[in-house]
Amino acid sequence: MLVLSRSHCGRFSENLLKTQIRRAALTPKLRNLVHTYAEKAVVDLNFRSEIPGENKTSGAIVILHGLFGSARNWGAHSRAFARNLQRPVYTLDLRNHGSSEHALPMTYTAMARDVINFFKKHSLTDVALIGHSMGGKVAMSVALDPTLDKSILSKLVVVDIAPSKGQLSNEFKNYDPDVCTFLLTNLVTEPEASHFRIPVDLIGNNIGELGSFPYDPEHTHWAGDTLFVKGSKSSYINRHNIRMAEKLFPAMKLETLEAGHWGLSVSHHCQAVHLSDAYNIDQMIDAMIKTPGSRLSQYRNIVIFEKRNIRDRISGRVAGASRLVASPDSQATFQGSGSYVVFDWGRSPLKLDDSCQPARLQNWDRIQTFHVPRATGLLTQTVGQQRGGFRFLTIVSASADPLTISNISLAITFMPHWDDLRAYPGYFFAPDPGFHDIDCLTKIWHYRVQTNTIPPHTARQEPCPAGGGWSNDALGGAATGPILVDGAKRDRNIWPGDCGISTHTELVALSDMEPTKNSLMVMFRTQNLTTGALQYSGPPLNNQGSDTYISWSLIGTHNYFLYTGDLDFIKSVWANYTKAVGFLEGQVDLTGLMNVSSALSNDWGRASGAGHNSAANALLYRTLVTTADLATHLGNVSLPATYLANATKIKTAFNSLLWDAAAGRFRSNDLPRSIHPQDGNALAVLYNLTTSDAQNKAVSAGLMKFWTPIRPWLRAHFVAGKGERAIDLIEREWGYMLETNLSVKSPLLEGFSANGSLGRLPGVLIIASII
Repeated sequence: MLVLSRSHCGRFSENLLKTQIRRAALTPKLRNLVHTYAEKAVVDLNFRSEIPGENKTSGAIVILHGLFGSARNWGAHSRAFARNLQRPVYTLDLRNHGSSEHALPMTYTAMARDVINFFKKHSLTDVALIGHSMGGKVAMSVALDPTLDKSILSKLVVVDIAPSKGQLSNEFKNYDPDVCTFLLTNLVTEPEASHFRIPVDLIGNNIGELGSFPYDPEHTHWAGDTLFVKGSKSSYINRHNIRMAEKLFPAMKLETLEAGHWGLSVSHHCQAVHLSDAYNIDQMIDAMIKTPGSRLSQYRNIVIFEKRNIRDRISGRVAGASRLVASPDSQATFQGSGSYVVFDWGRSPLKLDDSCQPARLQNWDRIQTFHVPRATGLLTQTVGQQRGGFRFLTIVSASADPLTISNISLAITFMPHWDDLRAYPGYFFAPDPGFHDIDCLTKIWHYRVQTNTIPPHTARQEPCPAGGGWSNDALGGAATGPILVDGAKRDRNIWPGDCGISTHTELVALSDMEPTKNSLMVMFRTQNLTTGALQYSGPPLNNQGSDTYISWSLIGTHNYFLYTGDLDFIKSVWANYTKAVGFLEGQVDLTGLMNVSSALSNDWGRASGAGHNSAANALLYRTLVTTADLATHLGNVSLPATYLANATKIKTAFNSLLWDAAAGRFRSNDLPRSIHPQDGNALAVLYNLTTSDAQNKAVSAGLMKFWTPIRPWLRAHFVAGKGERAIDLIEREWGYMLETNLSVKSPLLEGFSANGSLGRLPGVLIIASII
């Protein structure tokens, strides 16, 4: 399970921390990180609380975050604990984190005294103290502190950390995307310069302290109930340092979960120390995970055992159909032409298969004809005949002679480079108490990007074969490994416009950036070397003419580098990359904005993309900023300043020409002046084309004015500090996809109309994408 307050401690040198900070600094200018700090014996800690009923003190649960974390990371867990356990829950910002004061010393003894002071100040009793990573060492220090009134603390939960005085490990000497991601949660972006909310210089100078532990088992111990939780894929607790834990905490128990350091759910740990008998998180999450446990999938149900052939009205029977569910070895026999059986790999809310309601004029999904050999044998589809995505399989016999079948199974071909499809690190649990389905966010998350990762030789042929049908054996690009495509069934084609979302999802969900790298390489290999233009899509479609998708390819390249540190890849494509940037910059006119021609205005579901289009120019600005960052990492002295200067000109012109102060939003174009688009405004906030926090909030409020019951565009609300609006939108749109009886209970609709019906008509379309 993914714990929301991720952290590291005890393994980072000062130089490594500074490296992570440099990598995390997405904006080109950071405030000076060097400050002076006062010595304080005790800091009054900032906190968040969830109080069920009137009890504020007895049986309190206190949660301590890890390095770079804060109390904010534990909001969903805290609400769930309070609601289900009926106990007050406090999440604390440790000193030099969150909104708590920045002060020296940065030691476990000092942090423990802060927590003890919090206990006393709020009159807490019978406390269950939970700490993860660095917070776990603080929690242990609290229990062992000689000034603690031992009657206050009743239970201790230490998550994936040991009381070791370990030396710094070589394990994290390289760039670590998890640390970078967590550092970014502390980055405050402002127009003139950005800064970190945490004192990174103080933490960097004291990182050695966080690798130590202040207590020795020869002199002290704590006899209370203690649970240590170890991730099976993590080395933070090992056979060497667990001995010290046993001496310091003689009543300790050790539980190992199938997870890494980041993949641990505090909810499960609380259950393990009997804080709750009813809140079985493991079982709840398992029910929401749709990833199959095997590459050989069996159907779940037989929907129709015997039925008339609808077209010919010829009665046919299938003997033993119900037995096919029981075992792959069970057999069923078709007795006459027109007999058929329907296998269900899912749960259709309408309980209808395609044979009942064929789509008019849609002749691609045609019947596949197999000539069955007279001898017993195994029939397997060719690569081209593979479907890519379906719920039902209808097998019809066209023979008057009996036909016996068994062992109907489905070989899964997506994620071809993974042996275990459930071995992804991004397990996630986030209760949503504000929605009628408390598990909505968790359900949405566990329908993931895996099905869009395919072998490069299994793209869909375009055009489709003559006479109807399909063939999924085209080459999706010159790649040596898996590629990331738009969908498992529809195009099966690289569309770089997805890079703004898919790169982040691949990192957080799968920690696997290989498909992104391969897909980006395909886009650079198909580049027009004369003009520098990248394609609108990859092979075999090879569509042309989209400035926005060129920008998305370039932004996706920066995202890939940000999450991997793969400078060799950047070097290998740098000439192509800068030529594509030059192609975009060559369209900037005297207004200071890019003037998109109609031939380059293609975008997904976007009308009127030509001219000084706000979305296209917001993406160009982001492209220039990220290009400057890549040039800096490549050691170029002059290019970064040039790209940043050009980006500044775009931002100035963007605000001068497109900002509508009366409406509090950006216009879609300079003409007409009455249209205020969703994409241009959301991208302007997300990518820092605004000039103040007030402007961000105005755009966020403006985006709400045209809300329909369901709609996209999320991240701009988070940037504007209006996260509740973003959560509301997730519940409206993705929650709708999970619940509507028009779908299959998964958020995989490509698009639907404003009234919720399925469709892709211009003007009424709600695009199912996240920005």
